Amino acid sequence: MLQIKEAEKSASQANVLFADFDPDPVISISPEGSVIHANDSSSVLYSSENLKERKLTEIINFPFDIREYIQNDRSAQFSVRINQNHYSVFFQGVSYFQMAQIYMHDITETKRNEEKLLEVERRQKELTDGMRERIEQERQKLAGQIYDEVSQNLSLVRLKLYKLNLIRNSKVDSEEYLNTISLLEATINVLKGISYKLKPKILDEMGLGPAVKDLCNEVSRSSGIKCSVNVIESGQAMDKKCATYLFRIIQEALDNVVIHSRATEFSVQLVDNEKCTRVFLSDNGIGFEPDKLDCEGSTRCLGLLSIKERTEALNGKLKIDSFLHKGTVIIVEVPKKAGLLHA
Repeated sequence: MLQIKEAEKSASQANVLFADFDPDPVISISPEGSVIHANDSSSVLYSSENLKERKLTEIINFPFDIREYIQNDRSAQFSVRINQNHYSVFFQGVSYFQMAQIYMHDITETKRNEEKLLEVERRQKELTDGMRERIEQERQKLAGQIYDEVSQNLSLVRLKLYKLNLIRNSKVDSEEYLNTISLLEATINVLKGISYKLKPKILDEMGLGPAVKDLCNEVSRSSGIKCSVNVIESGQAMDKKCATYLFRIIQEALDNVVIHSRATEFSVQLVDNEKCTRVFLSDNGIGFEPDKLDCEGSTRCLGLLSIKERTEALNGKLKIDSFLHKGTVIIVEVPKKAGLLHA
């Protein structure tokens, strides 16, 4: 037993010796945090002489109880910022000597690169969100023009044709006249559909809940897929931009259901309470394996990416569960007061 203790002591002394030649700061401290030994490289923190007169806890905020970690030979790794530099810290408690050995490595450059990358990502997100908002505004403007100008003009033409029918002479071909009326009716319906896709008026006039019900019923009617929709609202007014993004998320998800899922049923539940708004959308379709989804040229992948980006823009959470032949479930949760991060 004595030989083992002596071996441990020799090993510890050897570590201290090697620490003196380490290019990174290596410091030994007592359970109270006082510096027992510091190599020359530790002078980047404070001069070696000053450092030995101080407690390391005055320089580093340890996120644990030093004494307890030493007594139990526990180790930990964390990062700190000292004198404008960032360090990775490895702490190793040594109960036999009632001390801890601390190894530090300067990661300032890595941190700066990470911060630069985060800044680039933040700016890209701002640009993407700003572009999406401008597209949404253009959609609304175009929808208004279609509804207020083109659709109304065609309706007026239809009315005049009906009036002309009352006074038309027998030389007018009845079949051709009826075909013209039919074509006009179809054109008006197409324009109404385009206008609805661009910006349903019900969203601005009555809010997200009625707009979601109307959307689900319209998708069910046009696709033949049975739908179930349930809306539970808190009664609090929702930010219009937030409501528009959530509507687009549901719209994109339902497009995927119609185009890709081969489902016979889908369900949408919108729950809006004081803390958050949740959307649950499920279908009984063929499903897919997210990890194996080939995104190259895939409209489904683009749809899921759009859902993800819009959710992130609302500072929300997205969860997608899908398995082959077992359908798909999409859950979106958005904080009530999130608003748009970069709108």
